[in-house]
Amino acid sequence: MKRKCFEKKISIYALLVFFFSNFYITFAQNAKLDSLQHVLKTHTKKDTTRVNLLNAIAYEIYGTNLDKELKILNESRLLSDRIDYKKGKAVSLNYTGQAHMYQSNFKESIDNFEKSMVLYKAIGNLKGVSKNLNSIGVAYFQLSNREKSLEYFKKSLQVDEKLKDKNGVSACLNNIGTLYQSLGEYEKSLEYLKKAILIKQEINDEVGVGRGLYNIGTIYAVRGDYPHAIENYKKALLILKKNNKTQGVSLCLNEIGDIYFRQERFKTALEYFKKSLKINDSKKNNSLVKSLRYIGRIYKENGENVKAIEYFKKALKMSQEIGNKEHISYCLNALGKIHLETKKYTQALQYFKKGLSTNLEVGEGKQFGESVSYIGIGETYYHQKKYKKALYNLIKGLKLAEKFESVENQKLATELLSKTYYKTQQFKKAYNNQIKFKTLSDSLFNKKKIQKITAIEYEYAYKKRLDSAAQRENNLKNEVTTIDKKLGISEQQKLWWIIGFFCLILLLFFLHRNHRFKQLKAQSENTNLRFQALNMQMNPHFIYNSLSSIQQYVLANDPNSAQQYLAQFSVLMRAILASCKKEIISLDKEIEIIKNYIELEKKRFRNSFDFEIVNSIEDSSEIYLPPLLIQPLVENAVIHGVSTLKERKGFISISFNIINQELECVVNDNGIGIETSTKEKQQRIINHESIAIKNIEERLKLLDTKNTQRLFVSPSNKTPHGTQTRILIPVY
Repeated sequence: MKRKCFEKKISIYALLVFFFSNFYITFAQNAKLDSLQHVLKTHTKKDTTRVNLLNAIAYEIYGTNLDKELKILNESRLLSDRIDYKKGKAVSLNYTGQAHMYQSNFKESIDNFEKSMVLYKAIGNLKGVSKNLNSIGVAYFQLSNREKSLEYFKKSLQVDEKLKDKNGVSACLNNIGTLYQSLGEYEKSLEYLKKAILIKQEINDEVGVGRGLYNIGTIYAVRGDYPHAIENYKKALLILKKNNKTQGVSLCLNEIGDIYFRQERFKTALEYFKKSLKINDSKKNNSLVKSLRYIGRIYKENGENVKAIEYFKKALKMSQEIGNKEHISYCLNALGKIHLETKKYTQALQYFKKGLSTNLEVGEGKQFGESVSYIGIGETYYHQKKYKKALYNLIKGLKLAEKFESVENQKLATELLSKTYYKTQQFKKAYNNQIKFKTLSDSLFNKKKIQKITAIEYEYAYKKRLDSAAQRENNLKNEVTTIDKKLGISEQQKLWWIIGFFCLILLLFFLHRNHRFKQLKAQSENTNLRFQALNMQMNPHFIYNSLSSIQQYVLANDPNSAQQYLAQFSVLMRAILASCKKEIISLDKEIEIIKNYIELEKKRFRNSFDFEIVNSIEDSSEIYLPPLLIQPLVENAVIHGVSTLKERKGFISISFNIINQELECVVNDNGIGIETSTKEKQQRIINHESIAIKNIEERLKLLDTKNTQRLFVSPSNKTPHGTQTRILIPVY
């Protein structure tokens, strides 16, 4: 399934946007707004009361009609200046900053927040100072300036702690937790978010608890722990529904639907999105736009382009009405993509250019959609055979994709650049971009595979925890019944015994659940791999086989052994990920990875073989080679050599030498040998090349343009049985 990276981008800011709307803005009933407007008409005197009325009306219409809101706030500000009403002007400036932030005009919002803060300081209103500090922190967060954002959140926290304002403290803790989530520091994030929830519980703020659970659900969703994410979203959903917080309910439904979308359960996802849409049908807000976008995305994935266009256009219209430029940009790019895929190039180009124009208005730190627009324009020009224009836009799109570390967009841009350079007979550039495209494809393959395995492990652990608790409950029930029969007690006494044991069951269940939750949290640190560190030199064949091995081991063995094996595997994965940060690594690092791998396989095959590594090179730290080039040879020796031995113990020897300024690696095993292996393959009617050998040969060709033979497989000269594999690698 083709996923669009720009769709994921919005979720990064979901926590702050959701919480922040609670901190300042609520969507009031129309009756209250009508009442305020009626009072304003009758109160014509130019005084502080009129300023307060103008600010209150602006507060109520936030997010529904931004042009009208800004006009009202401007009137409030001018009147405040005229009558020297500092507090009224401070409130007006703060609301103006909120309105600009809603439109993604973050620099303007910061300017208004700072002016508001100066006025609050002048009148000694520390709560107003804290409010603006927090607001500035959010604006810097949206500008991707995490350092500045954290600085302002902590300043706001200090003021609220001084004021003993628990609501304010909770708000700051929430935003700091959100910031750490955006940096990938999930444990720190959960720590702050849980502190925020505890404060909400202390002050009996049930809605605040619900929103906190929503935020924690988002953390689990980002980590790929979908069972816990859905669990927290559903808890939040119940609380917010109970308190008639329709926008919060809508957000929860959208996020649950998004999880099912990621799992490709489109029918279930669509049900949740439509529930969210129904709740918001009469309201104009971001949540409604998200529901429309999500539904359009599902129809697009299912190939129902007519319906997809219908919903994206509805989302676009609503985004324009509420003035949210990020949503506008997304919808325009999505419509451009659909028209591009249906070969309606003129319409596609119009949508992409409008999307680009909108993105350029968004401002610094928000050019992610700009990358999508440039690549879309470039692809359209490519199909129109306007190659010069295509190159210009694709290069700009690629640079922005690299800035935002969007592997999906980098992959698309390099593929199109390779094709365009080929069409313009710039063959060297075409070749270079084709190589980049292939390595980016490998990186995405690895990332998606790891994500899938991680999700399986989380689900396995979650179900196992529930099954274990249920089993213990059944065992205790059986014990109660047995004791009753032996003692021959009366029915009334029996009832009291059952009640007592059920209380014990509940106590043990909750104690065990808390203990198990801490264990699972510790395990998640090992399985939560940093997917973005994978780069073009990682071998997807090795990763796939290793992950498949661990998955089978987890499912086939007892839990204790599985946990030990998982811990050992995580050590190997960390070493691999560290090596893959560079194009080349030192020989001693490669040897370390090989040693860890063999020890892991040795344990899996119950110590059925031994091994030795002989390094004849004096300073192997000065010898460099591409990562994971030798490991597949060792894997073949294990899997196709010694693993099937029954009458003798297997042995693998790996040696390293320098010959004619080239690194020589020789892998010997005393396995079944080439001829026996070939016969067995023929008996099973298997006729295919070794994937590992083929992959190594392809990589060696990239290292040596002369196509010199560098990989040799022959019967072992060390043992009467077995195979010898010799590889020559150019020294770096």
